[in-house]
Amino acid sequence: MKCVEDQYSYRGALVSVAVYTSSSTICSEVREAISGGISRVLGFIRRHDGCYIESENPLRASSGDNTVTVEIKPLNAIAKMFWGVAVNKAREVCRE
Repeated sequence: MKCVEDQYSYRGALVSVAVYTSSSTICSEVREAISGGISRVLGFIRRHDGCYIESENPLRASSGDNTVTVEIKPLNAIAKMFWGVAVNKAREVCRE
């Protein structure tokens, strides 16, 4: 189920974020985590049997138990220019 769908801006970089979850309970937990930013959401995913990067553009990360998937897409030139940095950061968070 689609849990969250929104746009976020960070230092002028605009991205679209969609979070899919397997249940409303997990969705509630994701909504709490999202207030801490994408790194916190990826950390939440990691606690669900690991965090795996499935694709880079769009950036798609899923939990090992397939209960949570996050999809992030760049929406403007600034986001596209720094997309490689965002992907590297996601890979770091998923490995921690």
